[in-house]
Amino acid sequence: MQSEMHRIQWNLDQEYRAIREEAGLLELSGYEILEVTGRDRIRFLHGMLSNDIKALDDGQGCLAAMLNTQGKTLAVMQVLRRKEDLLLLLGPGFMEKVQTHLRRYIISDQVELASRAGHAIILSLQGRRSIEILRSCAKVPEALNPYDHFPLLLGEKTAHLMVSDRSGRGGADLLVQRADYAQIRQYLLESSSIQGILPASLDALNIHRIEAGIPWHGVDADESNLPLEAGFEKAISYKKGCYLGQEIIARATFRGHLNRKLMGLVLEGNRPAFNGDNVFQDEKEVGRVTSSVFSPALQHPVALAYLRREVWESGMELLVKSGEEFIKAKVAELPFAETTEG
Repeated sequence: MQSEMHRIQWNLDQEYRAIREEAGLLELSGYEILEVTGRDRIRFLHGMLSNDIKALDDGQGCLAAMLNTQGKTLAVMQVLRRKEDLLLLLGPGFMEKVQTHLRRYIISDQVELASRAGHAIILSLQGRRSIEILRSCAKVPEALNPYDHFPLLLGEKTAHLMVSDRSGRGGADLLVQRADYAQIRQYLLESSSIQGILPASLDALNIHRIEAGIPWHGVDADESNLPLEAGFEKAISYKKGCYLGQEIIARATFRGHLNRKLMGLVLEGNRPAFNGDNVFQDEKEVGRVTSSVFSPALQHPVALAYLRREVWESGMELLVKSGEEFIKAKVAELPFAETTEG
């Protein structure tokens, strides 16, 4: 049993270093794609999502949140505009919720929703050399912005590439037809022109994204959170017109008043905290942990936690109650600064 644990840890260390130094190839298991078509698709989604969908050109994309009327976050997604449709890339478990919510508001609009589950898989190449490595085996444009996307020929098969930094190190997602998955994955791992790619796990990605302060909706945020509290500022346009939940977001933004927000904690010792562990200042509860890992970059456990505004000062000393143990912790701005060096 002990040797098996060492093997698993060795593999995770290798995967972590691959993403940090070169690139790791992951299957985003459980992630799904929703296809939106119809004459009114752009106008409809513009009114339903928090970012500026009308401003996108074909081949561009953005991060966006779907909110309820109270401004709370129902889902966070990547939106890709193509000539004939819009694609919504959804996290695990959100397909039914998103479809149900959107259909509730389709009244006279010509909009159709179709799940691509079972038809497409998302492969993600994450790491500082991801785009460089892809350029070594395919025609990838030099000038790229976040969420730009286009068809890409990989060997004899075509995937749809989207610039997507899920790790804080840079990266790209490949939308792959299920029938082509094995061949494209093998091509990426075995092509003689590619150096430095290793298969990687979601566990390795999880370490990197926590180090980078990247929240996962469904883990670090749910329907009780405003997107501003959860660190999804990039999903919000402050220039577009009305959308569902917009009034609440505007009020929180321009009054500058949030009672809590997702911040970083650096923990003493070697043991990470757990989701749901409470955070204290002296004997007063001031927050709650959502995610925690041991950070190889900092050589300390780190955590993402919702903290009340009175303890937002960087360096402030707090306590995390994990089981029967109290762990000393210090507040840190996100991203954890030491992880931003290449």
